[in-house]
Amino acid sequence: MKVIPENNLPIFTGGGGIMKFFIPSPIKESGQMVFGYFELGPGESHTVPGSHHFSDEVYYVIEGKMIVEGENQKTILVEEGNVLYIEAGEMHWGKNPFEETVKCVFVLVPPDFPGCRAWMEEAMAAGNHN
Repeated sequence: MKVIPENNLPIFTGGGGIMKFFIPSPIKESGQMVFGYFELGPGESHTVPGSHHFSDEVYYVIEGKMIVEGENQKTILVEEGNVLYIEAGEMHWGKNPFEETVKCVFVLVPPDFPGCRAWMEEAMAAGNHN
């Protein structure tokens, strides 16, 4: 059992929004999952289409709402209290055309460590952490 403090966590800002990774953390990689926090401010977009080829993604919207777009022009609204499931390999991106910040927690299972590790290393190298 362990508490992972928020300070010194890598913060990834590439592509729009803010992403923080709690697990794997700078303390220890977990072999089972990636857990993190994501927020997208009013008018922001996470413009880089994403796909975690080996990971299913599950987001829980803590606050706010956003539009998530995917393959075949699929567009859905996710809002506070919703759970969003994205199957491994499914291309997706999001935008927040609304007036409040959307805040989510997410899990990648199994972990897509190469992608997440690259994001964390980029954030730490740029000095982007709490």
